[in-house]
Amino acid sequence: MPGTTAKDVMNLVLMTQYFDMLKEIGASSKSTAVLIPHSPGNLSSLTDQIRNAMMEADQINQGTNGNGHDARKHTS
Repeated sequence: MPGTTAKDVMNLVLMTQYFDMLKEIGASSKSTAVLIPHSPGNLSSLTDQIRNAMMEADQINQGTNGNGHDARKHTS
């Protein structure tokens, strides 16, 4: 669509995944979950929080050698 930015597309994907997750939680009678209050006006804040969490997880993974051990620690 003309005028659509990459950020618009990512927001749509994140929102779709978020609603799919809510549907899955609601479909199971044994689900226990903590739901974050949200509204359409706070969607950009929620998107930023999800994006920041993903970037932080990537940074943590880069600091390990894949098996949970800190790759920055050197053993002699």
